[in-house]
Amino acid sequence: MEEVYIKNWKALFELDIADSTSFYRGQSDANWPLESSLRRSAEGKHYQDDVNNNEFWCLREFKRRSPSYLDRIPNDGDYIAWLSLMQHHGTPTRLLDFSHSFYVACYFALRDATSDAAVWSIDYSWLNSIATSCFNIELNGLRDEGDDSVYSHTNNLLSRELKTASGSGEKCPLGVVFVDPTFLHRRLASQQGLFLVPLNIEVGFMENLENHTQKYPRQFRKIVLSHDMKEEAIAHFRSMNITEETLFADLDGLAREIKNKELY
Repeated sequence: MEEVYIKNWKALFELDIADSTSFYRGQSDANWPLESSLRRSAEGKHYQDDVNNNEFWCLREFKRRSPSYLDRIPNDGDYIAWLSLMQHHGTPTRLLDFSHSFYVACYFALRDATSDAAVWSIDYSWLNSIATSCFNIELNGLRDEGDDSVYSHTNNLLSRELKTASGSGEKCPLGVVFVDPTFLHRRLASQQGLFLVPLNIEVGFMENLENHTQKYPRQFRKIVLSHDMKEEAIAHFRSMNITEETLFADLDGLAREIKNKELY
């Protein structure tokens, strides 16, 4: 994994991302590893004793109780769509939020940072090679056809794992794939969001990746952002129309943006 240290906005803006096929995730502490909220929420608990039950219970409760708060709901068998909704409203899931936009990821990295932050970058082609290996499929033809195939295979795997509290009993492959949910909600669209899915939740995100060798050194990068650049960067993001209001596109986002402006 390549690691790059960025000291100021000029260096950030000059970073070579123009032709990138990468996806990006911002984290407000550069020391944090990549890990799902499902595993983070289990820290200090006997997580490994009942991992499938924890995920199954969260999904069951959300599907049972959320429809009264929603104008529309995903299809019952679209597990990725359900987990996407859960993730964006704070329920722990195996999904990790990523964005197609480098600058959106930088904003999320710096907005609450109290120390150096980080943006993780992972290449589309590497994730595709992992998907072909894990699902034993060939991704030929149009790009969207390949993405749809990965979505379908991932959803089928989740279907097996989430139908009962004990899981399917089948051994899950180690790997990480990406999915663009077909059921879009406003926050996901505003943030140019997608998700990376660790296939085996009995181990961590990085262990799911370690089984798959990178073909090129820059397919997986950690871009560390100096805390000293936070204020300058946030001002530039605002000029690019990257704010709480635009990224969340709801009353909560508006309220947070008003609060942010009040502090200046």
